[in-house]
Amino acid sequence: MKRNGSLPRTSVPGKTVLLCFIFAALTVGALSGQEAENTGGEEQNYTPEYRIDDDGRIIQTLTWSRSNAYYYEVEIQRRNEAGTWETYTTERTEEIFLEISLPPGMYRYRILSYNVLGRVAAASGWTGVRIYPAREPVVEDFIPAAFHVDNHQEEFTLTLRGQDLMDEASVYIIAKVEKAKPIEPLSTQHSEDGTYLSAVFSAAGLTLGDYDIVITNPGGLRTVKEGFAVSFEKPVDLPVSLGYAPFLPLYGGLFKEYDNPFYFLGFYGRFSVLPFKRLWGNIGGELNARFADITTKDERFTLNGQLLIFTLSALYQRWFRDYTMAVNFRVGGGAAPVINMQFEHNDGSSSERQIAMYVSLAAGVSWQWYIWRGLFLEVGLDYVQFIAASGTPPGLMQASAGMGWRF
Repeated sequence: MKRNGSLPRTSVPGKTVLLCFIFAALTVGALSGQEAENTGGEEQNYTPEYRIDDDGRIIQTLTWSRSNAYYYEVEIQRRNEAGTWETYTTERTEEIFLEISLPPGMYRYRILSYNVLGRVAAASGWTGVRIYPAREPVVEDFIPAAFHVDNHQEEFTLTLRGQDLMDEASVYIIAKVEKAKPIEPLSTQHSEDGTYLSAVFSAAGLTLGDYDIVITNPGGLRTVKEGFAVSFEKPVDLPVSLGYAPFLPLYGGLFKEYDNPFYFLGFYGRFSVLPFKRLWGNIGGELNARFADITTKDERFTLNGQLLIFTLSALYQRWFRDYTMAVNFRVGGGAAPVINMQFEHNDGSSSERQIAMYVSLAAGVSWQWYIWRGLFLEVGLDYVQFIAASGTPPGLMQASAGMGWRF
């Protein structure tokens, strides 16, 4: 029944159908536009994460970036013995990762993104994956058992022998102390049969102590081998040196009697024991023997005498320049006898020979340069203070230059 000539209300749904049609057309157009974004891309290498489930299977996790997709399809291909690729499996997922257990081999995969219409909207490039067999490396022995920080080497090679030391296996050493950081090698070499691995490490930054050797195969299994150490070549150093040592009198009654400004005829000998060795320095003891002829001639007489100084000192030694140079600091005390003291007059008469005994304190420094193995050159300067019962106690300086050997 018409009313006042107006159109029936059934014409409104027709507009709704038209709008829905237009919206669907635009949606299809947008989805079709997404299909145009397919990319081939060059194949990239990728190492997937993995975990081991309760059954002992190794589960790899393939991941990718999220896109505006309704779901994803993961196409996985495997390289066969002929070197060509063949489809291994195709998996569907709505996540941006896929957990799968792949046996050892060479694989590649790509991600196909699907829209709400079930059509491919985009395709990623191929990503290469190499799955290694899960083999635990076995280390039977290694050389050297220790690296000696005082052997003048900037690098050292650690050689491992065993089984299943696979190609591309990684190795590092780590000190057995809290919060120690792994020390990576500068380079590594592997044998084709998996029985040999060598790694070159830098000596810089090493500390004394025991280390673990950690080897990890590409499949993820690893082995920790104990027994490697960073130490000194010898637990105790025994340097011995001899040389020329003139004396310079400073003050005191003894040298006023002899009245000589410098004594050229002098020698020294040192024997050191250094049992406490650390990177910050060595600590030990030292026995010093000094000799000087202090004979003085005058117009009226000759005053004979020889000065001996025996000192037992505490010694601190600090190394430099990759253990080729060392500075030694010493302080101690001992005895200083003056022997054969005698006046010889020009008329031929002479006094009896006498001995004067002093207690001495000494402190000094010396520098050693190791020129070949244990052979070193040495120069030094020492101050000696005598303690006298009466009169002004004498004091002197002694310069020294000589050679020695470290046993």
